[in-house]
Amino acid sequence: MNFIKTVALVSVIILLFSVPIAMSSQSKASNGSFSATATFNVGHGATSVVPKVLESQRFQIYVNATRGYSNYSATLIVGADYDIGLSPNVPDHKTSKNGFFEFNVTAPNTDNQSISVMIIVSATFGSTPVEKILTYSIQVYKAVTFYAVITDGSGSPYYNITVYFQIGSINKTTQVSKILPGQSELVSVNIPDYLLGSGEYTVAVGITNASVFHDVNVNYKSTFYVGNPPNYDWIYYFVALAAVIMIILFLAAGKRKLTPGLPKWKNRRQKKKQ
Repeated sequence: MNFIKTVALVSVIILLFSVPIAMSSQSKASNGSFSATATFNVGHGATSVVPKVLESQRFQIYVNATRGYSNYSATLIVGADYDIGLSPNVPDHKTSKNGFFEFNVTAPNTDNQSISVMIIVSATFGSTPVEKILTYSIQVYKAVTFYAVITDGSGSPYYNITVYFQIGSINKTTQVSKILPGQSELVSVNIPDYLLGSGEYTVAVGITNASVFHDVNVNYKSTFYVGNPPNYDWIYYFVALAAVIMIILFLAAGKRKLTPGLPKWKNRRQKKKQ
């Protein structure tokens, strides 16, 4: 009997100790142990740094909540002063079993403003509801667009052509998956305007896998100016407008090399000398 009483007493003591522990865990969960973090992917992989985005750019927000809870849910709310093109334009509500969420956002088509982001993450710990609110401000910038026209002047098709754009120290590439004889492809890259401070720039366009072409000019350079230029009437002038550089790259072996003509300003000076 004494043994049975001892076991019963020990069981009661364990039960009495376990109740405060459970209550303490629930209390702790409802008082700040629950958390959530967000990372952003604007095309270069996820990062915790709040990104700068281009007008009309599509990007992802990943949310990770603390593990060990249940009934996870998250609601994304975005807004902007000029919200034409902004998506989602209504609260985006999602549920999850493991506390991971992925949201797709499209920036508005108006620059020089910010996107206000609020993410409300909630879950339960036992019967205790918990919540975390995340807020961010994402700057929207204008896209300066550079174009190139790729022309196949040969009798053979070409595949997987990588076209590079180098604007000052900025490097961008884009792909042409297929181009047929006699056809042309228009390619482009976008550069945030905040990366282009005032001054003169050289833009170089070419093909990275140019070794497959022989005796062909696959590079082109041009100069433009951002801001108030010096008194040169030959420099391209940009005032937050899309920059357009049209380049023809002949991909056929044996075609003559492209030699850019004299700029108009040189022709005018030569005429004056005559």
